[in-house]
Amino acid sequence: GTGATRGSDRYLAGGPGSGAGSGPGSGAGSAAGGGEDTGTGTRTTVTLTQEKSWVSTAKVVGSLARSAIDLILFPRTQARFSPPVRARTLVGLDTWYWVPATAWRPIVKVVGFPPVVVTAVARPTALQFLPGDGGFATCPGPGLPWFPGGRSPCSHVYQRASSGRVGGRYSATVVTLWTVHWTSTTGASGVIGPIPIPQRVSANVAEAEAVLRAAPA
Repeated sequence: GTGATRGSDRYLAGGPGSGAGSGPGSGAGSAAGGGEDTGTGTRTTVTLTQEKSWVSTAKVVGSLARSAIDLILFPRTQARFSPPVRARTLVGLDTWYWVPATAWRPIVKVVGFPPVVVTAVARPTALQFLPGDGGFATCPGPGLPWFPGGRSPCSHVYQRASSGRVGGRYSATVVTLWTVHWTSTTGASGVIGPIPIPQRVSANVAEAEAVLRAAPA
């Protein structure tokens, strides 16, 4: 199945936006709105209404930025491997990892009402692999599906079999890193990230000699 992870205000360091408000008093508005599917992400418009009070532009922008980021659903990392590590890969073999290209595209959220509108764009920026053997690898893209005679920027070579580990497997992790850039019609902007979306993987790594010995004659 597929899944997603919702953003959170904890990714906002120091709070987005800046500026000065005008008008007497202070207060909070109410919000309502709907959304539409644009093909590159769900664009959701939230309308704020003033209730007999004024709020500063900075507060409105900050609230809208938080709302836009909180509406982002980060796709679950669903890495693929060749050879398939869940079944078996071999010591000394170049093991490829990648995510589908369909999962490597921006997600856009737009909230607010003219003249104050905030646009948040989340983009995947890197794919990390923690193979469980103490190694670490990062590549700047989604990687490549395996093809004969090819080379991949996203790969790892295991140097030891996993037979000595708990359960006879390495506990590996694949992480998609996302960065969110938000802008507003007031000129305020910000960057949040990297936001890690991890996937746990159990890797079975065998010695090639052991596999050959176990093969039927």
